[in-house]
Amino acid sequence: MNVVGTLIEALGSSRQRVRTGAEGPHAYASEAGACVRQVALSILTDRAEGDPDLRSEVTFRIGRDLEAAVLRAIELQVPAVQFQVPWIDGLVAGIADALYTEEGLRWVVEVKTCSFNSYQSVIRNGPRREHTLQAALSARALGGHMLHIIYVCKNAPAEVAPVMEFHLEVPWAEAAVAHEGLSFAVRQAQAHVIPAPMWNGRVIQSPDLPDSWPCRYCPFADVCRALGPGDVPVTGIQAVVDGAPVRALQ
Repeated sequence: MNVVGTLIEALGSSRQRVRTGAEGPHAYASEAGACVRQVALSILTDRAEGDPDLRSEVTFRIGRDLEAAVLRAIELQVPAVQFQVPWIDGLVAGIADALYTEEGLRWVVEVKTCSFNSYQSVIRNGPRREHTLQAALSARALGGHMLHIIYVCKNAPAEVAPVMEFHLEVPWAEAAVAHEGLSFAVRQAQAHVIPAPMWNGRVIQSPDLPDSWPCRYCPFADVCRALGPGDVPVTGIQAVVDGAPVRALQ
């Protein structure tokens, strides 16, 4: 017997996506800080989902189990904690990993599992901006007062602590900007316009420029390259996105 051939199916069947309850086109808080064109293209097509592979499924399972352990640790200290709290705030939706109250303050929890390479960046620089924004958007929607961001490294060496916690104030102004950026991407998609690529307030002229590092990990980099800079009518995508027809938006 060789289980490798069916392992993807077995692991994939265990995935459960928690629904936010949002209806119609919307952006996710997890996309905070992303390029607005990427967000709009994710709304307009199914391409960002990608095909499952064994590595991603195993990584997902490890991350899920580690996250469950962290949330259980919180529950041991605060039995009244709420887990996987969905929310909708206008055109943006999300899920807080946990929500608890301590000394009159409402804490929003965001748990992230990562590789050691990513973890080293957190050690040097603190929480990643997009993770802070994601948690801040949850706080904005759920009436949170503080952020509790927890990183768990899946492969930390013996001399490095595998868990780091950060207790942060909510960056309200940045959260408002992130919310508007995500809402703008949704409104453009609804208007059947693919917005110009823009990241962190800066227009990206080409995904091939050295300073366009977010483009390296974007599932739409080739599409963006074909579309070119500036706003593009949604009809322009038909010829450059194979196998991902544009959704009919209400």
